Amino acid sequence: MMPSHVLLASTLTWYVVGDADRIGAMLRSVRAIGRRRTTGEGAVRHWSVEPMDGDPWRVLHLGTGDELIRPCPVDVADDLGVDYRLGFYAIRPPSWNPNRLVEMAMADV
Repeated sequence: MMPSHVLLASTLTWYVVGDADRIGAMLRSVRAIGRRRTTGEGAVRHWSVEPMDGDPWRVLHLGTGDELIRPCPVDVADDLGVDYRLGFYAIRPPSWNPNRLVEMAMADV
C-alpha cells in the first residue's frame, strides 16, 4: 500500500452556464471526484446547484470577486478590465505536455 496525500475540503464551488435542473440531474449520479475516487477518497456528500447573479461571462472568469479565478487568454482579461500577470499555463489537457503551454493572464497576486 502506498500512502497518498489528502486535502479535505468542506466546500467546492464551480461556476457553470446552463440549465440548472439538467446540471443538477447530471450531478446526482456523481458520488466522488478526484484522482483516487475509486479508493474511497473524494466522496461527495451532496450537490447544490444555484442560479448565478450577474453577467455569466464575468462570473465565469472572476467568480464573485474582482480578480481572475483561473488563467485565461490575455484578450479576455483586457475585456474584463482586471489587473493580471502573465504566465504559462496549459489551455487544455494533458497539462503536463510542454506543447500545451500558452502565455495566459493570471491573477495578479
